[in-house]
Amino acid sequence: MTKPCLAPFSISAWRLANLAIALLLAPLTLVTLGGCQLQPSLPTVTPPTAVITAPPAKKPAVAPVPVKTPAAEEGLLVVLSDSSAVYGHLAEKVRSRSGVKTIVLSLDTPQTGELSLDRQIKSAPGPIIAVGIEAAKFLVPYTREHDVIFALVFNHRELDLLKRGMIGVSMLPPPGQVLRLFKSISPQVTTLALPVKPDLADYATLARTEAGKLGLVLDTPEVGNDKELLLLTRKLDPATRGLWLLPDNRIISKENLQQVMNVSVKSGRQLVVFSPTLFPLGGLVSAEFETEATVATILEIALAPDEERRMARGRLRHPRTGRLTINPVMVETLGLTVPFQQRPLLQDYR
Repeated sequence: MTKPCLAPFSISAWRLANLAIALLLAPLTLVTLGGCQLQPSLPTVTPPTAVITAPPAKKPAVAPVPVKTPAAEEGLLVVLSDSSAVYGHLAEKVRSRSGVKTIVLSLDTPQTGELSLDRQIKSAPGPIIAVGIEAAKFLVPYTREHDVIFALVFNHRELDLLKRGMIGVSMLPPPGQVLRLFKSISPQVTTLALPVKPDLADYATLARTEAGKLGLVLDTPEVGNDKELLLLTRKLDPATRGLWLLPDNRIISKENLQQVMNVSVKSGRQLVVFSPTLFPLGGLVSAEFETEATVATILEIALAPDEERRMARGRLRHPRTGRLTINPVMVETLGLTVPFQQRPLLQDYR
């Protein structure tokens, strides 16, 4: 057994040479010199440092964004100016077509039950529909908290209903539809007059634009009352062969309506009127609002998403179609021909 070397010692040159050879041939072999055990030094290997990676942090759970239900889906409220048949018919159409709970109230009907009219309006979950001018006036104070849509209101500008934030549905027929029908049965007439109050300038502008597309000239003189309308009718240029009357009771009265129509018929003018009841007085075409189209427009607005409906505040929408009829008696009297596709519009009042 070899003893460990505890003291320094000397080594001859011969032994150093042998030691060098041994180290070269077997670098890892133990070498014993003079009773001392030598061990070659090995390179120090540093163990790899373990990298500890923290687990990824969990993302906080995101609650799903609730889809907001449009207020209209919770119900509609319809307020009528009175219980007349015209208003009631439109309200019933809204109720049957809406697909949501619809409550109809009338200003001339005493309210029964626990809730007053004011409380029922304030508690309305969705849009409120005003039918007629009186209902629209009544609902003005509620426009701050509710979207109010008015219909069957002619002179809405006098009350600034749009400026008060309401949304309007026009009760006038689309002018393009009216003028296309007129031209189809009376192509020889190229110039017409449409007397209007100044506050109907927007409709007059739209009508002139549509007339231009059809190659027609439409004059829109402004009149202030029924006397001015009658005077205008008597002084119209003979080249103006057509006259279009709107249902504006500010310029048309029972007293002067028959005179206006008599003067026009005697002058050979062809009349566009606002009701078939005026056919016996010489009306050729009747153009009025159409209930189905009006209801469709009301519901397009009322059932739209809340934000979209609020963007419509202060605007007036025109229904896509109106109700048009043709007087066959005047067609025969004037020697006109009604195109085949327009013949279903003939309405004989006799």
